[in-house]
Amino acid sequence: MDEDSDSEGQEGEENLQVLAVNIDPEEENAVAQEEFQPGQDVGKIPKVSKDVQKSIKASKEEPGVVYIGRIPHGFYEFEMKQYLSQFGPISRLRLSRNKKTGASKHFAFVEFAEASTAEIVSKTMDNYLLFGHILKCKVLSKDQIHDDLFKGANRRFKKVPWNKMAGLQLTKPQTESAWEAKVSRERNNRAKKAAKLQALGYSYEAPALKDVPAPAPAAIENGEEAKAIEAAPETTPEEKPAEESEKVEAEEKPSTPAKTKATPVKKAAAKPKTPRSTKAKKAKA
Repeated sequence: MDEDSDSEGQEGEENLQVLAVNIDPEEENAVAQEEFQPGQDVGKIPKVSKDVQKSIKASKEEPGVVYIGRIPHGFYEFEMKQYLSQFGPISRLRLSRNKKTGASKHFAFVEFAEASTAEIVSKTMDNYLLFGHILKCKVLSKDQIHDDLFKGANRRFKKVPWNKMAGLQLTKPQTESAWEAKVSRERNNRAKKAAKLQALGYSYEAPALKDVPAPAPAAIENGEEAKAIEAAPETTPEEKPAEESEKVEAEEKPSTPAKTKATPVKKAAAKPKTPRSTKAKKAKA
């Protein structure tokens, strides 16, 4: 599916390039040194002459498509819409870009809501000097408008990180079936090249391709399969948990009676000492 979509997109881009070359076959030569800078004011459109307004014969009810070539660098979708919408309402706008790099190809297709507006833009902006580039504007006929003309129009452009995507693709692990498909493609390519060389008179035998190796089993730690629920580590009789050893030691120790607080013994009240003078008087008596 991806290869088909890429081929279809490439064909659409080639058709647009062919259409642009048919409309503007000459190569562009910058006239002035002036260049458009990012963020610069796009300016105002030139005044539409009365002769151009009188010569308009297109219908106002049908939309009209204009090809604009030799667009200045930096004058992208947002700037073009700002500038050209001064002529009238724009339905769709597509700036052709390089699919890989995202760089502008300097030509675009703009669809206006009214065909008369598209004709005015074509006659006013054709050979108009804009930021050092002489624009080429042509109204497309209905035969030149196809389905892929506005593919991806009115979308914000975002650069595709091709390098990053390629790196991720290289680091992505491949399955056995994917490797077999790659090997078969390589064998077919080598067979086609060998047939072409044989037709030219060269005989060349390419080295044989190696067989696809079977996918290696996932690494198993300690030779055992990983368990869904991790079990508790087994303990040998020699190695016991610290808590259990402490309990055993406490049981082996003899139980000692608990020490009780000694109640203080109250001392007998001491007899009051009699003075010596009274003792002497009693002895004389």
